[in-house]
Amino acid sequence: MATAKKKTTEPGIRDRIKDLRRVKASDLKDHPQNWRTHPDVQRRAVDGLLHEVGFAGAIVAYEDEGGELVIIDGHLRAEQTGETEVPVLVTDLSEAEARLVLATFDPIGELAATADVELTELLKSVEAEDAAVQELLAVLASTTDTFIQPAPPEDFPDVDTKKEADYCCPKCAYEWNGPPR
Repeated sequence: MATAKKKTTEPGIRDRIKDLRRVKASDLKDHPQNWRTHPDVQRRAVDGLLHEVGFAGAIVAYEDEGGELVIIDGHLRAEQTGETEVPVLVTDLSEAEARLVLATFDPIGELAATADVELTELLKSVEAEDAAVQELLAVLASTTDTFIQPAPPEDFPDVDTKKEADYCCPKCAYEWNGPPR
């Protein structure tokens, strides 16, 4: 039987994932220094996404000295799935390294900037059935600097943008149609 080789990475960068296991979420131990709290709006959105899509990412954990899996990332998902078996990436991190990852994992992700045009295009292509997920997407859309313009109704007449203006302001060159005021 062939065994899988451990993935190699760039020189000096170690692959700390030692296993992918499916474990009952209730068997995972919360990290005692987890500093994240989860408001109701986040809980509803995670619950909605889990029910609509399912697990699409693993919980990250390390084994403590007693052999228990301690969560580094994914506390809310573990809490919300109870007796369900969930994917867990088991690392070979020490307790000190796990604390470092716990302290920095989410903040590093929050440092990413938003490409408004790309986000707008992505949001135009996304549909969700769950109300909490729809609410999350609406809030996300409202944070972009790019206005998401809805498609006009099919019976909406085209506008002739090449029509010559009736008037032109001599100072600023603003053009308009209709009577001057």
